[in-house]
Amino acid sequence: MQPEKSMMDYFAARAREFDRVYAKPERQNDLRHLERWLPAVFSHRRVLEVACGTGYWTQFIAAKAGYVVATDATLETLDMPKNASPPGVSISISPMPMPFFGAFWFSHLPRLSHPSFSR
Repeated sequence: MQPEKSMMDYFAARAREFDRVYAKPERQNDLRHLERWLPAVFSHRRVLEVACGTGYWTQFIAAKAGYVVATDATLETLDMPKNASPPGVSISISPMPMPFFGAFWFSHLPRLSHPSFSR
């Protein structure tokens, strides 16, 4: 089963905008914390990153991981400079059946789209 075409079109059209969220001043402290935390969590591990998007988080995981396979469903997000296949990283397009869970992917979901978010 392929993700909905409208969702795929949306992600493809907005690929160049995704990393803007990381420039917001109010997020800088949290981002620096996560950027330090992620490499240690995945140190010397083999990682499958589903929904890697632009590769923003992939670059931090790859810094210490033994090997990373980073996948996303749209070529447009994979065709970003951060996804230039650093050593130890394999980038691939891989449409995933829905639903799936990917690192930080939930940040794209409206809060009320899932019953447990609205409690």
